[in-house]
Amino acid sequence: MRTAFLFPGQGCQTIGMGKPFFDQFTYVRDIYEEIGEMLGIDFPALCFEGPAKELNRTIYAQPAIFATSLAAFRVFVRETGIEPAVCCGHSMGEITALTAAGAIAVPEALELIRVRGQLMEDCAGRRQGAMTAVMTEDPVSLQELCCHIAQALGLVLAVSNYNSTQQSVVSGDLAAIQALETKLESWGVRSVRLKTSGAFHCLLMKEASDALRQVLDRYIFHSPAIPVLSNMSGELYSDQNNIPDMLSQQILSPVRWKKCMESIRRYANHAVDVSPNGVLRRFMGKDDIPCVHFSAIGQLQDFRDLPDKSPSGVMNPSAAEAFLKRCIVAAISVKNSNFDNQQYESQVITPYRELESMLKEVKAGAELDREGREAVLSRVYAIFQHKMLSDDVQKAWMDELAMF
Repeated sequence: MRTAFLFPGQGCQTIGMGKPFFDQFTYVRDIYEEIGEMLGIDFPALCFEGPAKELNRTIYAQPAIFATSLAAFRVFVRETGIEPAVCCGHSMGEITALTAAGAIAVPEALELIRVRGQLMEDCAGRRQGAMTAVMTEDPVSLQELCCHIAQALGLVLAVSNYNSTQQSVVSGDLAAIQALETKLESWGVRSVRLKTSGAFHCLLMKEASDALRQVLDRYIFHSPAIPVLSNMSGELYSDQNNIPDMLSQQILSPVRWKKCMESIRRYANHAVDVSPNGVLRRFMGKDDIPCVHFSAIGQLQDFRDLPDKSPSGVMNPSAAEAFLKRCIVAAISVKNSNFDNQQYESQVITPYRELESMLKEVKAGAELDREGREAVLSRVYAIFQHKMLSDDVQKAWMDELAMF
């Protein structure tokens, strides 16, 4: 069984999303509390109690969806033991997908989500825009209509999401969106205005895209340990070097979700939608791989009992190599506060060399199963302990590495 995980973008936020996972699992509460500290608000209260007007603001909606979908992913993987074969995220969900794949560390992803949301909201505030979902099987004709209206009004209007064979989304200036909706209604074509604070994935986001590209140079990215599909191309990220360009261009480029779902068949035979409301499962067509919406703790037992789940938990070779490299980077990069040279040699240098040896073995073809992963993590933990890291820093690192 090869499992794809699908991560949602903005617009699917609902009050109460993720609360069952928050109530049940400490590692989920940690995600929400970390975001709350970054935003300076009672983040769990906003997600679970609202008000909806605040939750729908881009600067809050994006971190909320990130937290909820990452939490669902972590619960699913931890509690079932099913390893992801590929990840794909819709719009902002691509950052969540890259985080789940180990390409972005969780604290950096949270900061990136916050900055991205702020830049997009600032950009949206300078020019009133909107987005509307159109129920059509002909996105080519829809784009032609958008071009005609845009030229007639001298405004921006374009297809911004190719979601499925039945639905596309259009973004643009508010007046252009209203003109489009009026025209579609006269033709008997249904459209639904989306809960966004701006017109994303179109040229109205050019300033946000340029600003985000400069910000992205501050972040450290890693080669994804799990394949991740890009919204822009519908193909896999090749390595970490093209992540900054792809993420910045993505803000003003169409989301080619249908193309992603066509490509995903090469890597998985079923999918798990971790959105709050199952929106990504509803995008699936009859020719797409089967997809389930995971949103309840009660669903876990169904997946634990699958007969074709690998009991050994052996990581695929590229994931094992990336996992070990990330652990080694963690062991090196954290600050040392232990100046007892003898203890440092035996309790830090020795386990570090053991990690290097394990990496060489994996590169030579050795397998890394669950027991091996635990051995790796125990060595990293020992290094953290003897470098005298604070409990909070240790916990943050170990939580991240445990989900790699």
